[in-house]
Amino acid sequence: MSLPLLLPVTLLPAAPAQAATRVEAYPGPAFGHASPVTEITLVGVGADELDGLRVAGARSGRHDGALRPLRAGRGVVFSPAEPFAAGERVRVDVGHPVRGAGGASSYTFRTSEPVSGGWKSPDAPPLLMRVHHDACRLRRPVLHTIDAPAPVGRCMVRGGAPPRGRLLVSPRPPTGATLARPALMVLSGSGRILWYQPREGVVHDLNMQRYRGEPVLTYYLRAASGPWRHEIVDRRYRVVGRVVPGNGYGANAHELQLTGRDTAYAGMYVPVRLHGSGVKITDFVIQEIDVPTGDVLFEWHALDHVPRSASYVPRPRTDWSWDYFHGNSIEPPRSGRRTLIVSARKTSAVYGIDRVTGRVRWVLGGRKDQFGLGAGRRFCAQHDARRLPGGDLSVFDNGGTQLPGDCGKHPARVMRFRLDTGRKRARLVRVVGSRSSSDDGAGFWPSAVGSARWGRDGDVLVNWGNTGRVTQVAPSGRVRFKLQLGVWSYRAVLAGWKGRPAGRPAVAAARSRGGIDVWASWNGATHVRRWRVLAGPAPDRLGHTAATAAFAGLETRLHLAADADFVAVEALGDDGEVLAASAPVGVSGGS
Repeated sequence: MSLPLLLPVTLLPAAPAQAATRVEAYPGPAFGHASPVTEITLVGVGADELDGLRVAGARSGRHDGALRPLRAGRGVVFSPAEPFAAGERVRVDVGHPVRGAGGASSYTFRTSEPVSGGWKSPDAPPLLMRVHHDACRLRRPVLHTIDAPAPVGRCMVRGGAPPRGRLLVSPRPPTGATLARPALMVLSGSGRILWYQPREGVVHDLNMQRYRGEPVLTYYLRAASGPWRHEIVDRRYRVVGRVVPGNGYGANAHELQLTGRDTAYAGMYVPVRLHGSGVKITDFVIQEIDVPTGDVLFEWHALDHVPRSASYVPRPRTDWSWDYFHGNSIEPPRSGRRTLIVSARKTSAVYGIDRVTGRVRWVLGGRKDQFGLGAGRRFCAQHDARRLPGGDLSVFDNGGTQLPGDCGKHPARVMRFRLDTGRKRARLVRVVGSRSSSDDGAGFWPSAVGSARWGRDGDVLVNWGNTGRVTQVAPSGRVRFKLQLGVWSYRAVLAGWKGRPAGRPAVAAARSRGGIDVWASWNGATHVRRWRVLAGPAPDRLGHTAATAAFAGLETRLHLAADADFVAVEALGDDGEVLAASAPVGVSGGS
């Protein structure tokens, strides 16, 4: 990839006389908590139009730097040669009217005062595992061909035909667990594992999206080395993109949404000190990031727009940061529109945010509710607020378990609203309760996480928070299947994923009574229907055998009722065609 053009600000040529260009700036006017290491993005103006751009801090003084053009539209990014001072006022003279500056061509913003330590208090209620595992017996396969801990236990009970598509989950064992690792998993509609990728550190939020016009998988990764980030892999499971927030922030596990412009919306938790006080508080920052270049195209701070009085969580009594907002989902604006939709767990509210100005256009739910939800329609500690085709809004309502304050407590449910944001009216058009999905009929009471995704036929795939239960519920209320995981997954998604790994199938073999046991796998392949064994006295002298078996998931066991010194396997497709073959391996055990 070619390097971006860098132009010293002091050498920019004078712009020719022309009509004034209105500029969007990030950080922009009235930003009160910008990062001290922030760059400045100016959208709507080219480098050749900036005559005399000047950036100066009240304490740090004049800042020289460099400009580079944006890839994703007309605009530039100014990179200061030195950071700004923490908590200082910064003046930016652009030479063109700036949105939000009242028509002026200059504006100011203020930098934050970052603090060390975590973004939430360790004395907050723990994320308890509330597994309901009485629907079926959890099973964990013993792996022979994959050098990794066995996947977490899982089982499925179906009430009809398997769902169409693949189930995407990211099981997360408790911190310090030795028998299983956090993992990314793609399951078939019948619950068989198709792809299993355990990782050191933390992985979250496996999802199918599109990047550069192609279907991809995305997920959050907090590894032992490298920046916290979101990764993008293609259908051969090769990393084709990484999303790292700009302006010195670290990625957070809660959300990544790709757009058709190859940009990504992501949220970050940033502990800072409130100006003029000793209060440590966690800001929720949203950025739109250009994936190929990492440039920040938009930035929004909860502390600039949502009052602390909206929170149901009191300030910690300790010296830890107050996680007052806790954003957990972001819906990008629809094409040609400007409204972002953001869910915040700690305020129990969903926000409509102007993508250009950052202004909060409307608030649904919580203490500052503008729609008059009232009793019976209030959601508490919700997750996964999603804009649906046709404009409805879906919310996974956790029910308020472990959330302090007066939001209320009730079993988890999925709520579908029809909003009139102009008149501030909300109609509840459907509720999917958790009682029918629970085995005892009492419903689920998850303390956190969870998701709800609607199909075109009205079915809803629900991940019931940290219960470990995923169900698909029909419009009639019938539960089509119950998937139980031995640990919780942040979300669950049903998608038409088609994977074909870059590598070859794997095989292992051992002599047993009456012949040879063979294990075959092709981790990530979604279209294998059968396996066939090849065997012979040498690696280059293998022939087909009668030993075949239907695909059984991540690893399939076959039995060869004959003796051989070497074996290999072939993966067969729907019509019996050979999709791929393994390398030969020696048969272990006595001769």
